This record gives sequence, structure tokens and C-alpha cells, in this order.
Amino acid sequence: MSKPLGERIKEKRKSIGASVPIIAGVLEVPEPSLYKWEKGTRPIEPEINTKLEKFIKGDFDTLILAKIGEKKQGNYTPQKRVTQTNFSESVESFLLREKLIASQELTIQTQKDAIFRMGQAIDNLLQQIALIEVYIPPELKKAGAR
Repeated sequence: MSKPLGERIKEKRKSIGASVPIIAGVLEVPEPSLYKWEKGTRPIEPEINTKLEKFIKGDFDTLILAKIGEKKQGNYTPQKRVTQTNFSESVESFLLREKLIASQELTIQTQKDAIFRMGQAIDNLLQQIALIEVYIPPELKKAGAR
């Protein structure tokens, strides 16, 4: 019988010399969850299971080793923990971007409507010019041609 997934995750992590924060960052999972999965105290969601199996197979080794190298060089930024403060700031930032996009979309639609109305006005003027040319007496047409 094979070992539980949590044990295999821990063995793989240790075999490549990576810390939980690095693995969590690469796999885009919360650190506390990874700790609990390794210990077997938290069930692994099916959608995460595939990603963890790929990690065990070595699909992420190159990226993980690069992160370890960055950490040794001092260039690594660990995964940012979500706090109430930075979550609120993220939500506010998202809402502001959404408002900006909505106002830009409204401006674009207003401009499209104005261009459409100008096109209609030009069509009307061209039709009027065509009607006027029809009713110009021939002697005036000849006089204008000189």
C-alpha cells in the first residue's frame, strides 16, 4: 500500500530542500493548508490533489529550485499572507478599477453614439444635396458649369 499523499508531499519537499513557504508560493496554496496536508490533519480538496500529484512527480522542480536559488541570493519574496487589512485594500483597489473601467466604457459608448449620429446627419445632408441637384433647372446647371 502506498503512503498517504501528505507524507509523499513532505518527503518530496524535503528531498529537494524546499521550505513550506516556497512550495506554497509555487503551488499557490496557503501555507497553513500545506502544513496540515503534510501532517494529514486536513483533507485535500480534489482540485488541489492533481496539482500536488504533479509536484510529487517533479513537474514543479525547476521552478522550486529557482525559488530556492532566489532565496539564497536574497531576491525571494515569500507568499504574502492575506490579512484583513490587505484584503480590504485589495477589494477597494479592485472596486476602483471596476469603476474606472465602467466610466471608460460609458465614455466610449457615448463617443460611438455621437459618431453614429454624425454619420446619420451626413447621410441626410447628402440626400438633401441630391434632391437639390434634381430640382436645379438645366439653364442654371449650364451657367454654373462656365
